[in-house]
Amino acid sequence: FVDRDEYGAVVVRGALTDQALLVSAMKAGFDRQKLLEQYPQLDSLPFNSRDKLAATLHRYDRDTLLLSVVGAPETILEHAAGVHLHGSTTHLGSQEFLQLKESIGKLSAEGYRVLACAYRYYPIDFQYPHLSETVTKLIIAGYVVIADPIRAEVPEAIAAATRAGIRTIVITGDNRLTAAAICRQVGLTVSSHEMLDGMELEGFTDEQFKERL
Repeated sequence: FVDRDEYGAVVVRGALTDQALLVSAMKAGFDRQKLLEQYPQLDSLPFNSRDKLAATLHRYDRDTLLLSVVGAPETILEHAAGVHLHGSTTHLGSQEFLQLKESIGKLSAEGYRVLACAYRYYPIDFQYPHLSETVTKLIIAGYVVIADPIRAEVPEAIAAATRAGIRTIVITGDNRLTAAAICRQVGLTVSSHEMLDGMELEGFTDEQFKERL
């Protein structure tokens, strides 16, 4: 959320990713408070490691609800039905959609954190048991790219640990491409068979997990 310090300067508080999104929106000329007054928030789904997305439901107008979603590109793409481009919606098999996927992949491979943004409209009387169940047939609006640079001292710290015989294991919420890029930046060489994602881990027994480690 946005606050002001004792000198009247704007201060953005909250999780770092939320701060980055809010600051970028402010720089683009958006006023969160005014938007919430125009489109009142009715429900929300905070980001969590299972869904890998966050969603809010708003009253768009007298007859319509607006679902707004931001999250991991692979998750948003899985729930997408189309892409909004130049005032119209194109289907998932279009050249524009394939270019979007390729662009996201390249940015992730370069070590950037990429968040996809999407939306969907529902009728005002739409009923749902839980907001997570409304995240389907989304229209992708675009994506946000976040640079999260490595601290200068990290590569040498990793190298010193390696020289001392310490094995480094990286645990991250980023996707495979981003994780591999970050590893390269800090001096770690990681092959694809050394990487595990959450879905794979869920299928392991304790013994299989120990063996893999």
